[in-house]
Amino acid sequence: MPTFAEMKAVEESRKDDFFADIYQFEYQYEDGCSCKWPIFYHEQRGILGVFPARYCSLKRLLPDDPFIHPLQVLPGVSLLYIAAIESGDTDIEPYNSILIVIPIGSPEFIGLTSPLKLIPGYEILRQTFPRKLQSWFVWHIPDDSYISYELGYEAFGMPKFAIDLTWEETGDRIVYSASDKGEEILTYEAEKIKTPDLKKGYQLDAHACFCRDRLLMVEYGKVLFKKVGSYLGGSKLKLKLVDNHALADELRQVLISQIPCCGFASPRII
Repeated sequence: MPTFAEMKAVEESRKDDFFADIYQFEYQYEDGCSCKWPIFYHEQRGILGVFPARYCSLKRLLPDDPFIHPLQVLPGVSLLYIAAIESGDTDIEPYNSILIVIPIGSPEFIGLTSPLKLIPGYEILRQTFPRKLQSWFVWHIPDDSYISYELGYEAFGMPKFAIDLTWEETGDRIVYSASDKGEEILTYEAEKIKTPDLKKGYQLDAHACFCRDRLLMVEYGKVLFKKVGSYLGGSKLKLKLVDNHALADELRQVLISQIPCCGFASPRII
């Protein structure tokens, strides 16, 4: 039996461990194949673009539930997040992915009829800064990992599908490209910017919703940004969509513009 001093020393040594007190167990997803669950991502980097999108078009993508609706920043205008992520050190080996999510409201906090909802962009700011708990509807998660697909889609019903993804850095630019059987789908091109060290980091939690067999599923995620830089406008962050591919066509139908309102770059995410 450890002494009180020994137990205190262990607690002190783990107080800065982001994954402390999160219980993992062994999950078997195929015969003879297993991994730790929940999955820990020890090292990631990514680029996020915040794009203006049509409220009515996004609303049609969501389940028929009065509590789930796209956030409006202006009448008829909502947002779509498109994130390009490279996961280097994970519990299921390195892989690349694109996260396409619709920010949705969380009406339990201020009520369905609160006058604060009339303030343009109020809810998205409330979720991001004071509360640091965002609500998303996950539309698509294309990635290049078989294990991630098996766990995400086959086991839990997440909207995943396989594509080829490449993160390349050339000089002062980052180019993240997606292709399907050799056919280009989209390209993210970002200028390298300063990403100040946040010391203790900025933690953002999220309720990520998705549908499986017409049932609403919710996954809780925790992210810690250690370094972050921001893009204003689309001059330093550009999205290019090709013609005649299902994913690119779907994005084109909901986006008001392929130029982001703003964006973020983080070379170090936990």
